[in-house]
Amino acid sequence: MFALKFLPYIKPFLIFFGKGNAENLLKDYKGVRISDCYSVYKNLQGKHQVCWAHIIRKARDIANSEILEKNKKEFAKEIYLKLQTLYKEVKNVAASDFNEQERLKILQGFYEKIEVIIQEIKTNKILIKKLINLVNLMKGYKKELFTCITCKGVAPTNNKAEQKLRHLVLKRKNSFGTKSEKGNKILSINLSVILSTWWQNRNNFFQKFNELLTQGCAEKDKIEAEGVKILIGPSLVSVR
Repeated sequence: MFALKFLPYIKPFLIFFGKGNAENLLKDYKGVRISDCYSVYKNLQGKHQVCWAHIIRKARDIANSEILEKNKKEFAKEIYLKLQTLYKEVKNVAASDFNEQERLKILQGFYEKIEVIIQEIKTNKILIKKLINLVNLMKGYKKELFTCITCKGVAPTNNKAEQKLRHLVLKRKNSFGTKSEKGNKILSINLSVILSTWWQNRNNFFQKFNELLTQGCAEKDKIEAEGVKILIGPSLVSVR
């Protein structure tokens, strides 16, 4: 599932089956992609920012685990708080005025800080498997955790994209998703049209949406006069 931002209130949704679609979708993309730690995104071309919210959430979940012994839980909480503090620093720098030379100096400091946390986990006698997994994740994405420092206007999380995908996530959870590429295409179009219309016209959504449907029906009649069959209804603009 992908939500692309073209303009502030236009968000096309794209839904695919299979892992290869991320590469096909982003092959000509020149900007910075922000994602979770899903391995498919790691080796795509271009600059990559890993979402800090996912790292913090993993650390928090470990710290709040009910099955950990007291000493392990205390250590996990210390790590969580240190990562949270580091994230706040990253967030503040990313939101500040951009000066490349200053940012490069700050970047080295961030590398050192996260390395200290990594080594603290690795060398501590208290071994927590999930923390070790988190260490491996941070080591694997050490550079990608700080792309937002050296690239102007890049956020340290993909929270905005996930908020835009929430409607789709809930829909798929309730209806078990789609079963075919045709269903993917229809759902992508529906969500793109309906939600983009909603974000642009919250005060008169139904009026605007009715105008779009009326316009669509008029275009349908015009195109069908040329011999192309178009369905207007549940699929909005599904061409057959």
